[in-house]
Amino acid sequence: MESWRKNEFFFWLVAAVVALLFLLAVLRYEKYDRAREQRTLSSFMAGDPREGGRVFSDKGCVRCHAIGGVGGTEAAGKAGDLGKVPEGNLSLNELATAMWNHAPEMWKGMQEKQFDYPRLTEEQVTNLFAFLYTIRYVDESGDSERGRALFSSKGCIQCHALQGHGGRLGPDLAQASYLGVPILWAQEMWNHAPRMEALIREKNLAWPKFRDTEMIDLLGYVRSLNTGLRRGFEVLPANPDRGRELFRQKGCIACHAVDGEGGTLGPDLGRERKLPRTLTQAAGWMWNHSPEMWRTMQTRGLERPQFEGREMADLLAYLFSIHYFDEPGDPEGGKQVFRSKGCATCHGDDGRGGKGGPNIQQLKGKFSPVRMAYTMWQHGPEMYARAQRRNIPWPKFRGSEMADLVAFLNSQ
Repeated sequence: MESWRKNEFFFWLVAAVVALLFLLAVLRYEKYDRAREQRTLSSFMAGDPREGGRVFSDKGCVRCHAIGGVGGTEAAGKAGDLGKVPEGNLSLNELATAMWNHAPEMWKGMQEKQFDYPRLTEEQVTNLFAFLYTIRYVDESGDSERGRALFSSKGCIQCHALQGHGGRLGPDLAQASYLGVPILWAQEMWNHAPRMEALIREKNLAWPKFRDTEMIDLLGYVRSLNTGLRRGFEVLPANPDRGRELFRQKGCIACHAVDGEGGTLGPDLGRERKLPRTLTQAAGWMWNHSPEMWRTMQTRGLERPQFEGREMADLLAYLFSIHYFDEPGDPEGGKQVFRSKGCATCHGDDGRGGKGGPNIQQLKGKFSPVRMAYTMWQHGPEMYARAQRRNIPWPKFRGSEMADLVAFLNSQ
């Protein structure tokens, strides 16, 4: 007990940095309107990720699950680091599915540790999901030693100095204030890419490309030597509604579509497009394609858009938010899921109730992934015990099955 309490302080210290875009928004805005801030966060997703962070800590989730390497001491790493799961960003349905599928294992672990069972309200589950989504696309710290090697091998040192050592064509990155916030790093790189491309051609160098976590490692190294003023408060909170407007105003829609609406010269950035895992990787993604995009703009006579203030943060918040909400499920497919997973055994073929479960048709139109997760957490242990007594396996979901089931339950 004492060990996890000691780690709680370090959890919040890391979370404050890792979830910079949302968890400590506008702490330096003394006169910021709290109501407006809440509306902005709500427009990004259902729930408030900062409140979800408090739920994660207050309800003891941090005892078994780590975030960015901090926490999880009670499970000895068995529960996994929720900030580093390799699948990347999970949608709302996928988060609910993951929680449902692993519930029996979590309950067993809590019983073994003799933990009190944490009760959650539906609002708390909503906020918790918002937190878990957010911390998976903000950045890891990166490997500064690998970053040091990349700073030389990618040619950055040819133009940029760090604490006086390196090129003089670009600014000394040790003094750059935008390095404290990954999203400002992405914005700065986009705005100055044409000039950098010209300088790279002058030096007969190849345009450097970044893969996997290379951009994260590079930024980790540069930030370790950076003494510039941190400017995170300038881009907080990110507003995806404004980002949607910017997607059109800046001309992104001329080349890129979102779920079929927009141009076709570039890839569709909607739900089918796999986004970079983190914001810094998004910066690398934009950097890699910058010369190609710039040539396309020139060919079409388009002006290259510039971003300032919180514009890049808002734009990427919009693109990431698209992947949080799923397309509606298939009611017919959900009907098959309802029967094949054994739901009908307890709740009846039509959901009107049976010997082992209540009538769930009374909740028609109110089902959602959050409601499924909340109901499971509230009544799951009892459901699991009944299923075991009747030799019914705990249902596990894959792919779109949760979305299909929700659609079926709402259509009954």
